[in-house]
Amino acid sequence: MPGTGPLPKGATLTAWPIGVQWTAKGADHVTGFVLVRLTTVPGTGQKAKTELIALPGDAVWQGGDWRIQPTSPNDTPTAPEPADLGADAFNVNGWMAIQEGDRR
Repeated sequence: MPGTGPLPKGATLTAWPIGVQWTAKGADHVTGFVLVRLTTVPGTGQKAKTELIALPGDAVWQGGDWRIQPTSPNDTPTAPEPADLGADAFNVNGWMAIQEGDRR
């Protein structure tokens, strides 16, 4: 994908959350990671590339729902090693599976 300018024709990016882990920082505050299967296609006729990434985040319980809040680079814990569903490392690395929703 180009760093600047318009996307090439047929370029796509698809992100599917497949796992999660978190640590309580308080009764109404958690910090954690979402494990994402990220697939990119740089343009029409080009090969797709799929990778797993761990995205950090904090959430605070407010008004009866979890609210995502920005994380500070200085306060982000080390990301756990990404591992795909079904791999032994998925459980060993502490991931919990997220049931996939409807892709439509």
